Amino acid sequence: MGDIEKILLNGNIEKQENTDYGTKLIVSGKLKSPSGKFAHLITVWIVKKGENFPRFITSYPGGKK
Repeated sequence: MGDIEKILLNGNIEKQENTDYGTKLIVSGKLKSPSGKFAHLITVWIVKKGENFPRFITSYPGGKK
């Protein structure tokens, strides 16, 4: 499991929205850099209609510091 997936499992769900395509999740969390510092990220996921697993869409800096 990669670090981005760990944010999905252990992060904070900031928003959950039902769309025409499925359920969109916005999840915040921390990602540890090679130098040992943490970056706060917002990740975006979708669970498409008819599926039961999330797909990663994008991430960007942000969240609680």
